[in-house]
Amino acid sequence: MANNVELYIAPAASGKTAWCLRQVRQWAQAGGQIGRAWFCVPNQWQARALRARLAQSGGALGVQVETLDRLWREILALAQEHVPLLPDVVQHRVVRALADHLVSHGQLDHYGPIVAKPGFVAAMREALRELARARIHPAGLLRFWDDAPPARREIALLYDAYARWMDENHWADMEALGELAIAALERQPGLASRVGQLWVDGFDHFDALQLDTLALLAGQAERMCITLTGELGGAQEGRMAHRRFARTRQRLEERLQVAAQALPCAGSGEPTPLGHLERHLLAITPPRMAGHDQIQLLEATDQAGEAREALRWIKALVMDHGLKPGQVALVARDLAPYRPFLREVAEEFGLPLRLAQEEPLAENPAIAALMELLSLAWRAWPWREVVEARRSPYFDWSPLGEASPADADLLAEVARWGQVIQGADQWQEALARLAQAPPDHGPEEEHVPRSQALPPAEARRLMGIWARLVALLTPASEDTLRNHVGWVEELIGPEEGAPEAAQEEPGLNMVACLKKGPPALCQRDRSALQAFKDVLRGLVLAQEAVGWAGSITHERFWRELHGAVMAATYAPWPAEEDGGILVADVHHARGLSFHGVALLGM
Repeated sequence: MANNVELYIAPAASGKTAWCLRQVRQWAQAGGQIGRAWFCVPNQWQARALRARLAQSGGALGVQVETLDRLWREILALAQEHVPLLPDVVQHRVVRALADHLVSHGQLDHYGPIVAKPGFVAAMREALRELARARIHPAGLLRFWDDAPPARREIALLYDAYARWMDENHWADMEALGELAIAALERQPGLASRVGQLWVDGFDHFDALQLDTLALLAGQAERMCITLTGELGGAQEGRMAHRRFARTRQRLEERLQVAAQALPCAGSGEPTPLGHLERHLLAITPPRMAGHDQIQLLEATDQAGEAREALRWIKALVMDHGLKPGQVALVARDLAPYRPFLREVAEEFGLPLRLAQEEPLAENPAIAALMELLSLAWRAWPWREVVEARRSPYFDWSPLGEASPADADLLAEVARWGQVIQGADQWQEALARLAQAPPDHGPEEEHVPRSQALPPAEARRLMGIWARLVALLTPASEDTLRNHVGWVEELIGPEEGAPEAAQEEPGLNMVACLKKGPPALCQRDRSALQAFKDVLRGLVLAQEAVGWAGSITHERFWRELHGAVMAATYAPWPAEEDGGILVADVHHARGLSFHGVALLGM
């Protein structure tokens, strides 16, 4: 195996990817056959960047640039095995259904009280994913944790139930596809023999699934070349910052039976500003490096100030130094605290952004407003949420009749005057009292509350609006999941360009309301609404997959939908928009090259 496997070690930013590109282009120019060179990188952002660099360097016909996850699908296609990939929404519902089943049979006593919590399924999915990535098989885990505390034993039970469900129903999640690809390579030793060159670049870690895949491919490909960040020999080799790379290197050497070697032509060895920073970043008294001004340190009082100063610095690069937005990036250890500030400042500065990670669907304002609206009926019409829903710009209230923008304020006044907390009967009683003729007030009563002075005719108009609001937002108390989903889609309203028949029943016409906002926000919210509809359809698919038949209450449906939305993400910007400033966390930005980078959160 070692004869055709090469493992090269070089420091960060020393030209590993450029060297690999030169090698693969030389192979292609020397007559390499189309489709016989595979280039594997950790994520889709690196894959897109690598394809662009390959094209800019002159191209190499037939070189496939993919992630290892995509490579599993390629292997299964070669083996003519086609297993449907389990969608995220269906996976979420399956895990929840299996957990409910275990609870009903008294096998999930430890986790039973929190199974219905929104974060439970997300935490269990992450635990199952880690177990599968480590190639820990359910049967073995059940035996190993047979006498373990309940918290561990019940995870093993759920893991076993989930694996058996996928096997019995002929579905596979991404980790199961990896297992199937490994099994196909083991059954057919010549399956990947048509691979002439296999290049693996940009990784800092390999899980067991990935490592075993590489080991099997190494036995079938003509040549495998892996690059890894690190240093061979010298005082820097044992540094704490390189421990992760050192462990990965050791695992590769043992599993692939290859000795690591220094990358040919890895640089002149002269210290660069970035190399100097990387070596001394955590030092208490770092030595100075004179003669270089490529690195600037800026201080800010808070995260909002950091975001503003970083984007100001980036705008100077774009305006004064002629860089394109796609040539610069903004990177943070944890991007979540900076997102709202970055959007606000970028819009103020006129800078286009593109986020590497999709955003949580539940945090989108339009989806948050919609979920709040759907919960009004089973939460018994709490007054504050009713008023906020009526004020929301995401809904068209024309189905309520002659509605006025001031109706939300009037409803708030009614709630305060009538001491409405929640409940349709409280709302109806307060409005009915106001619809009657007001009592006479003596001359000594100088102040009359606004709502008490509401003309009876206006109160009766509000009564009619209230009745239509309740009718519009009250679903069947119990119905099939498919009908619950259909009711929500009708409430959302038709898509743009829908047939005239659909336009006759516009619901709340959310798409038309979104189009009234600024273009950037419209694009963001329409993307979120489309992801929300995908979640709805995924719930219907999940119903068929898990055999969840019969009727459920609207509250149960809302909780299922809420859990699925909490686990879903969406892309605020279209994936093909490459001209913006990349905003990413360190994990997603690794391996990418830019002319300028602003690093937040140091």
